[in-house]
Amino acid sequence: MLLLMLGFVALGVWQLERRVWKLALIERVEARVHALPSEAPDRERWSKVNASDDEYRHVRLAGTFLDDRATRVQALTAYGSGFWSVVPLRLPDGDIVLVNRGYIAGVDAPVARP
Repeated sequence: MLLLMLGFVALGVWQLERRVWKLALIERVEARVHALPSEAPDRERWSKVNASDDEYRHVRLAGTFLDDRATRVQALTAYGSGFWSVVPLRLPDGDIVLVNRGYIAGVDAPVARP
């Protein structure tokens, strides 16, 4: 019984720690999703980009979409089965960035052109 009780206490502590982590994650994601876009990092700062500081951060870029190279990435979301439309963007300096242009519902959906 003592082993079971210790196991349940450990499980309860783990659940509380997980809840704190999850609430902090939700708060961070919500703040970044609704924040105004910032300038994208330049090439010298690419090595410093990381998930904890930069995930869900919106950035502002200028360039030309390479629509002929667009692709769809299969996704399963709360909206059902569909695709993310991913399109390369050529920046003025020649660098290329992949841009997620949004979700397309359905199996036979065309690549989105917002």
